[in-house]
Amino acid sequence: MSRILALFAVLALSVPAFGDALGFSLDSAVQSGLPGTDVIFTGTLTNLSGTDLFLTDIGYTFIAPGGLYLTPDLNFFFQNVPGVLLDGESYSDVVFMISIAAGAPKALYKGLATILGGDTPVSSGFLAAVAFQIDSSVPEPGVVGLVMAGLGVLAAARKFRTRPATAT
Repeated sequence: MSRILALFAVLALSVPAFGDALGFSLDSAVQSGLPGTDVIFTGTLTNLSGTDLFLTDIGYTFIAPGGLYLTPDLNFFFQNVPGVLLDGESYSDVVFMISIAAGAPKALYKGLATILGGDTPVSSGFLAAVAFQIDSSVPEPGVVGLVMAGLGVLAAARKFRTRPATAT
């Protein structure tokens, strides 16, 4: 039994680690968006491994309550990012997209995007992760809008006010 455990431990520890194989940075780690819209993160992925890297998956972790109001577009990454980065190659453009639910309260949501892959098309080891934030601020009404609304109420009140009856 102990030999089986030792063999398992040796095999588990012999899996190649690619933790520093991929450089992953965002152009801006904080994006703003209104509830009911999408935010797109752009950045750079750089293969630092010394071998070709297959990017096989991307995962997201949200700090509560982000998971209730944020939805990642799982296909967006694969539609835009190359599946393989050759040794020393970089990709700089859109990386992932997150949708903010229509009813999301105003908050600064935090999350982590993790890219998985490795040196084969079926690898699923950790390659890189990056933290991000989404500010779902609801814009305050503009001063001009408030003035126009107030003038509209005054005009309506004047039009519908009762006039005293005149004697004839």
